[in-house]
Amino acid sequence: MARARASSRRLSSRRVSSEAKALAPELPAFEVERALSLVRGWPLGLRLVLLAMRKGLRPELALESAEGLLAYLGQALPKEVLDRASRLALLGEVDEEEGAFLLPYAEDLLLERREGRICFHPLVRSALKALLPEGEARGLLARAAEAALARGEGVRAAEFLLEAGRFGHAADLLLKEGEGWLARGLTYTVLRLLGHLPEGVRRGRAGLRLLEAEALRQAGRYREAEALYREALEAGEERAYLGLVRLFLDTVEPARAKPFLEEALRRFPGLARPLLAENLLNEGRAGEAEALGFSGPRLFLRQGRPAEALELLKRAEDPGLHRPPQNHREGSLLRALLECVAGDAEEGLRFAERGRFEAEALGSPFGLSLAEARKGHALLALGRLREAEASYRAALALSEGGPARLGVEALGGLAALGDDGAYREMVRLSRASGDLWVEGFLTLVVALARLRLGEEFPLGAFPAPDPFLEALARAYPFRDGWEEVLERYPFLAGRTLFAPPLARLRRALWRLRRLPVPYHPGVRVEVRALGGFEVRVEGRPVRFRREKARLLLALLTVRDWEKEDLLEALEATPGEFRVLWWEVVNALEPERPKGAPPYFLRTRPYGLNLEAPELYLDLRDPALPPLSPYRGLDHPVLDEAARAYLEERRRGLLQSPRPEDWLLALRLDPLDEAALGRLRGTALYEKGLRLRLVAEAELEGD
Repeated sequence: MARARASSRRLSSRRVSSEAKALAPELPAFEVERALSLVRGWPLGLRLVLLAMRKGLRPELALESAEGLLAYLGQALPKEVLDRASRLALLGEVDEEEGAFLLPYAEDLLLERREGRICFHPLVRSALKALLPEGEARGLLARAAEAALARGEGVRAAEFLLEAGRFGHAADLLLKEGEGWLARGLTYTVLRLLGHLPEGVRRGRAGLRLLEAEALRQAGRYREAEALYREALEAGEERAYLGLVRLFLDTVEPARAKPFLEEALRRFPGLARPLLAENLLNEGRAGEAEALGFSGPRLFLRQGRPAEALELLKRAEDPGLHRPPQNHREGSLLRALLECVAGDAEEGLRFAERGRFEAEALGSPFGLSLAEARKGHALLALGRLREAEASYRAALALSEGGPARLGVEALGGLAALGDDGAYREMVRLSRASGDLWVEGFLTLVVALARLRLGEEFPLGAFPAPDPFLEALARAYPFRDGWEEVLERYPFLAGRTLFAPPLARLRRALWRLRRLPVPYHPGVRVEVRALGGFEVRVEGRPVRFRREKARLLLALLTVRDWEKEDLLEALEATPGEFRVLWWEVVNALEPERPKGAPPYFLRTRPYGLNLEAPELYLDLRDPALPPLSPYRGLDHPVLDEAARAYLEERRRGLLQSPRPEDWLLALRLDPLDEAALGRLRGTALYEKGLRLRLVAEAELEGD
């Protein structure tokens, strides 16, 4: 029961948006995600943080305001319990044995039991502290700080020192151990501790400004971090050059990193050389980066070796979550991208979801946005286009308030779905950041996605930044002659971002003698019978010279035929039938060499090769609305097939649990009592009743 109550207090990230819009509508999504990472899903905490941020306060300080909570505790707990709890709460956590008397009040005090200890929430602790005389509290805190230092618990010692008013000691401890705490991922802890130091204490210790800039960088607050790094430079702290370089490595903006990198190389050559290597990689100069010692899956990816990058990453150890966020370098997010390029997009989707979870745990707004973009890539490769668009738009929303470069992948994804404006913005931001590799990579993502949708994308003078992307650009639009590329990169045959259209892929496999069919035309055929009757090859409409040839193909969509029955239905002689047959075959397979057997049609019996994955027949698509097929074609077989199709769809719609489908069934037969009866009691009943009345009026008019 207690566990259920505790879980009900937590906010899922899906509810955060509505909470934020109600309390602080002006805050961008990037900032709201930071607030959620601070409170770890606690609703009361989230409200406090959002309201504090709305007033311009730093979010990491908001949770320490106990205003209003003390009155609640005074009503919920006996006085003697409050008195004893106030002394224990001052320590933050105590042995379970020492605090056992508090366990009956655990829910009211928001206590957490962890490894034999009882822990107080900071907000509750702050409220209880107000019950103690100031002198007694200071003495207890000073002794607690000494004990914490003796145990090697530097963070707790710093907290106690700050509360005791020993700001100089706390500042010195931060200077000594702060970088180590950041390396352990204690970003918001460091920011909170720094936020309590008076300006006079901070002014005399220039290293604190640099420490705060590092913490802000890790928290994804890049503008604030950049401003503090620049202040540190003005104060003579030259290590800030290294910090600024790291900042622009985090945001993948190699052009902005360059001037600071030059200064850092002059002053700290040993520390700056690895940063130079990564910046060269971010510029697309992978060979120079490797010469300077850069290695790993990101290098392989930008060298055009995505399959090797994926295999290397699969063998990498999990770094855990007790560390700072790594943004675009995160293993799960990189794995998601590599699976979408050279593996399996379903795995890419799984790792994108995992990357989002890790970004939430690490408090990384950058990671959250990038995870949504990588999820979009996976859905794009899987052909789930509406979901892909939703993920790309979510990624853009989460990037608001962050570095401009963060939106590049999401913009590329929207461009892949047909948004030309998004493509232009992606190119602009890529070039502004100095990352020409990502421009080339995403341009080909766009080109392949558009090609799979039936549109050739003009590559123009394509800047091929690695051998893999160069090979794809040369092969585009993947007509005959690209088989060597498929042999070199066999993953192109899988569900990936760079997979060519299925028809052209299977044509290449046939030319390599890896597809067990006598002939493959390398085209996609769409036969659309619903409404009128239309045929498209590679997206272009087919015009038949003879109307009977069009009728022949329509008859083949109904069922398989013996030749004699087909001749009778067409009222054609064998010679005329032969002419009609080959007109249909050549219309569907325009470049078929003489003597090659048909691919989309078959004989004995005559019919469509419905097993061909490149053949689309809308009559077999249950997602389409049930229109009457074969309009404009006059033949009794087609009339009967149309009636049978509509009746089958009507029965299927009536079996659906959705009232919208019942209304569709009623449209097919407005006098159907069963369909109208199902709608009774739903919001659509009035519409259904109007359909019925109109149909009855038409009958009476006849």
